[in-house]
Amino acid sequence: MSSPTLSDRMARSHPSWSFAKYAMWESFLDRSIRLLRSVEIEIADPATIGTFTSRDGWWLKRQQKVKGGAVRIPSEDAMTDAIEEIAERLLKASRPADPAQEHLAVHTQSKRPPHRRIGPKALKNDIRIRSTVTDELDLRIEAKPLWSKAQLKGTYLGSKGMLRFVDAAHPYTDRPLGMMLGYALRDLTPDWKTQTRLGLATVSQASNIEDITSAEESIPACDMTWGSAPHQKVCVVHVIMNFETEPASRP
Repeated sequence: MSSPTLSDRMARSHPSWSFAKYAMWESFLDRSIRLLRSVEIEIADPATIGTFTSRDGWWLKRQQKVKGGAVRIPSEDAMTDAIEEIAERLLKASRPADPAQEHLAVHTQSKRPPHRRIGPKALKNDIRIRSTVTDELDLRIEAKPLWSKAQLKGTYLGSKGMLRFVDAAHPYTDRPLGMMLGYALRDLTPDWKTQTRLGLATVSQASNIEDITSAEESIPACDMTWGSAPHQKVCVVHVIMNFETEPASRP
């Protein structure tokens, strides 16, 4: 049996919506994931990623110990900046001449709406993928590096990661869809997607855990709430992107 789509899921969580609204969000998620996968292909190209790894600030000063030595780890913000730069280049190349047609736009480290803080106190979204035509389509993405199972549980799924979507005072998003983006720096057994599914089952704030199909992928998803009103329920999808250490930690 195939996994449900985002439309199927939102029809259950937001039954008062129109079919057109379900389809709009489903198409938006599909395009957003395809964009991230296109970026990931570019990141895997040594010529492309080399333009980033040579920059001051790509590598953390702290190294990660591994059997037989240590490896250098890219910084979270540097990986996020690389996604923004590559995505904008890909989007610019794909845009037709008609400026009125809807496109995607990618922004990083942008102030998190609704704006309840300002200046140095302002909270940020790691990544936002937005429609250039309608303000409603706005995907807020929380990104976290993934090295170990402990990091997945303590950070990715914790108060500095996924639990930001249940912060009633400062919600990570006020839209019905959000994303956790894991920057996998090495391979684990079982794989990171399976690890994420297992981890979600241990988080009391996550409900309705299942895989959905988007961009021809099976994507783990869960519901989070930052209030009691229907519009305060968020479907959080989980996507993994591969980055490399130096030397590489994969076979």
